[in-house]
Amino acid sequence: MNQWNEKARKELPMDMEEMLALDEALNQSESVKSVLSSLTDEEPSLAWRSELNEKIASIKPRRPKLALWVPISASAIAAATLAIVLFIPRNTERPAEVLSQSDRSVEALILRSHREAEAATVLGVASPTPTRNTGSQVFDWSKLEQS
Repeated sequence: MNQWNEKARKELPMDMEEMLALDEALNQSESVKSVLSSLTDEEPSLAWRSELNEKIASIKPRRPKLALWVPISASAIAAATLAIVLFIPRNTERPAEVLSQSDRSVEALILRSHREAEAATVLGVASPTPTRNTGSQVFDWSKLEQS
C-alpha cells in the first residue's frame, strides 16, 4: 500500500498491473467495504436541479434566433445562385453577321476565309494544309490570259 500512497501523493501515473493490484487490495480490505456500504446514495432534489438550471440560464447569454438563420439562409442563397449560373441554359447562338456591300466582294470573302483558316490553324483546331512538291512545274499565267 505504501507504494500506491507515494504515487498518489506525487500524482504519478500507474500502469495497468498496478491498478489491478490496487483494485484487488481495496476489494479485500474490510475498512473500505464498510465505508462504501455506509455511504447513502443521494440524488439531488428536483428543486435543487431547477434552481441550478435557472442560475445557469441567467449566467449564460442567449443567442438570438436570428444568429442561427443567417448562416443557413446565406448558404441557401449561395446554392441557389450557383444552381442558376450552372444549370440555366444560355443563348450561345451568335446573331448572323450582316455584311455590308464592301464585305460582299470576292476579295473580302477570300480574305475573311483565309483569316478564319489561319486562326483555326494557330489555335490547333485545323491542321495546316500540306505543301505539294510541284518540282519544276510552275504555273504559266500567260496561258490563262490567252484563253
